[in-house]
Amino acid sequence: MMTGKRPVLHYTPPVGWLNAPASLTVHDGQYHLFHRAVLEATTWGPSGSWGHAVSSDLVTWTARPAALTPGRGDSGCWAGCLCVPPQGPATLFYTAVAPTDRGLARIRVARALDDSWDTWRKGAVVVLPPWGDRREEELRMFRDPCVVREPGGWRMLVGAGYVDGRAGVVSFTSPDLVDWSYTGCFLDRSVASTDPVWAGSGWECPQLLSVEGRDVLVLSAWHDGVTRHVVAAIGTRVRDRFVVGHWTRIGYGPGPYAPTAFTDADGEPGLVFWLRDVTDTAAGWAGALSVPYRLSLAGDGGLRITPHPAVLGAGPTALAAGGGEVLGLTWGSAGGPPSGGLDLRTDSGHRVIALRIYGDVLEVVGTQTTIPLAGESVQVLVDRGIVEICTGRALLALAAEYPAVALAAPVGEGITVWWPTHG
Repeated sequence: MMTGKRPVLHYTPPVGWLNAPASLTVHDGQYHLFHRAVLEATTWGPSGSWGHAVSSDLVTWTARPAALTPGRGDSGCWAGCLCVPPQGPATLFYTAVAPTDRGLARIRVARALDDSWDTWRKGAVVVLPPWGDRREEELRMFRDPCVVREPGGWRMLVGAGYVDGRAGVVSFTSPDLVDWSYTGCFLDRSVASTDPVWAGSGWECPQLLSVEGRDVLVLSAWHDGVTRHVVAAIGTRVRDRFVVGHWTRIGYGPGPYAPTAFTDADGEPGLVFWLRDVTDTAAGWAGALSVPYRLSLAGDGGLRITPHPAVLGAGPTALAAGGGEVLGLTWGSAGGPPSGGLDLRTDSGHRVIALRIYGDVLEVVGTQTTIPLAGESVQVLVDRGIVEICTGRALLALAAEYPAVALAAPVGEGITVWWPTHG
């Protein structure tokens, strides 16, 4: 829950419900962000639209008109992606749902009618759920396209769940973003598999990106209608399959889910997550997006996730807007792991959040929420009730309700405040 003031460093919808972001993209010197939205309510609903916002710095966002709304052949516009071909207009690929079967959706296109990407025209349905000849090929979930460029054309990955309990991603290829051919299962995993991570019985919002020359497939684990957490597979594409070399979980707590991958203006890969438990229904909005994170590879071949430099140096303009209710700090000396505990309190002594270290695990006091440590310093960001904790290997985020007064945090050995910045 929130206290009536919007976060400063996190994007929230002007009104209504926000969830999965889609295809944060640099275009004409600005970042364009699209996201799933319910414009008429502060709770999830099947009649989804696509919200749109722009930013010059990845921190301060301006909402634009909705890019897609239901109608003209679909009852809901769910998650998807944006593609910018070398020639022709920008194209959205989205999950077009019908009231008869929301599990097995269709993939439809919409094309930009202007350079501002404010106006879009819906086009054809280009992909339908594939039907296998054997029961183990039958799908019960099919949605959320991700389209990436490959030599000679394009590949579309769609999140899936099989009737036999496997989570999966299915694959299609196209030479021109128009005609698509089914190439089979790109990756699958049994719901019974738990080593080293559990990944559910269906995968939503698959994201395929390159990090320092390795392929990374980011997946949102879904199980029996419930959104769970975010996992990543580091590996290699071998023709039409993905060969996993390393599994890791990167999302913890009630917040992070359904991230979208992006490439920033410096050409570096990153992720932005949907934060599920942030809401201010009295003000008429619900849902927020995380601050952006950069990705790199760790020494052991795993994935490293850190706050984007744009967040670390957001500057005095955002500080003034925050009114002293924003705090970012690094916990751990000389880049090493933290120890003991950390309490964040308001000036009046009200506890915002308390963290404790037990061996190689960090725990949020008073909850059942824990996150593994990675042998390096921890980044903590509090933004008017949103708390994000990044260990370098994973992100934990949750809402922490507290009085809207300035935050106080200990500053001493092992703790460096990087936000607010001054200058």
